[in-house]
Parts: sequence; structure tokens; C-alpha cells
Amino acid sequence: MIKKIKKNNDIMKIAKSLLKTPLDDSLCNVVFSEGLQKLLLYPTYDVYLNEEQFTALKSFLENIDEDEFYAVNHYVVSDDPAVLPADDFFYLASRDISYEQYTDIFVYHLSVMFSKNGKWAIVIEESLEDGIGIMAAQPKMLELFKDCHPKYKQELENFIRFSELEQTGKNVKLDYCERIMALLKN
Repeated sequence: MIKKIKKNNDIMKIAKSLLKTPLDDSLCNVVFSEGLQKLLLYPTYDVYLNEEQFTALKSFLENIDEDEFYAVNHYVVSDDPAVLPADDFFYLASRDISYEQYTDIFVYHLSVMFSKNGKWAIVIEESLEDGIGIMAAQPKMLELFKDCHPKYKQELENFIRFSELEQTGKNVKLDYCERIMALLKN
């Protein structure tokens, strides 16, 4: 089940406990709250988790006994209505939704999913080569997600390999890769 919920102070408080900066045009500029560890998700399916990543998320939610999560398009931390773009609603999705229902949620360019309990967040950015995401969570929560998604190390290696191939084959600078790697460490 997926429901649209009007943006309200309670939801914004949870979101602000995980993300400290508004999202702009790049995942590289996201600032997660202190104390959260990060994990790369690559490749995603554009602005959605790929099916395997989504299955891991559902297993993770079951393991931590969370029935629902929020999803939003191009989330903005600011309460200032002049700061755009920002939707005035969030999606509330149950963990039993199908992958097809999940990908029917209308998002574009940058999407965010986060815990109703403020324990984790996933930010996904579209790119020409599918997409890239970062999960940020409390350390114990991130370990539980890793248990549900054992390919996380391979995904990081694939991202580094892809970035290196882009640099050598297409003469693309590695700035983006380096910025993502720095984000994972901070």
C-alpha cells in the first residue's frame, strides 16, 4: 500500500534528524546527520533501488520490525516555501508493496526514502548510467542492512571500476567518484 501524506512538522522532524542540508542537483552535496554511517548502492534503477536492493530493503525492514517508510521526490530540508523544488507531500509505503508498486511512485532526478523512526535514509540520484544511491543509518542498522544485501562490497567495486573506465575511455574526470567516496567517509 502507498498513500500520499501532506507534509507536516512530524515528518519534517524525522527527515531533518537524518538529512542536514537540502538536496540540490547532486548527491555529492548531501549532508547526513552526524553519527550515521554510509553505504553505496550502485547501480540503482534510475531514481529507484534496483530489484535486488529493494528486496534487501524489505528484508531489512522486516528484521527491524518497521512496517512502513517514507518516500519523497527531491526532498528539501528548509521550511522556507521560497526554497524550491519541494513537494508538499510524502509517500507512505508499506514494506509489503511490490517492486512494481514501488517504481510507480512518481519521483525524478533525486529521491529520498527514510525510516518513520529516524533510523535510516536512502538518497538516490539518477544518472545516464542507471543511478547511484547512498544509504545512511545508525551503525547497528547499517550492519543489519548489509546482512540483507551482501552485494554491497561488489557494488562499491563496480562503481569505482565504472568511474575509472569513464576516465580512461571517455576522458571524464574522476571528481564525481572522489566526491562520492568522500561522502561515504564523512
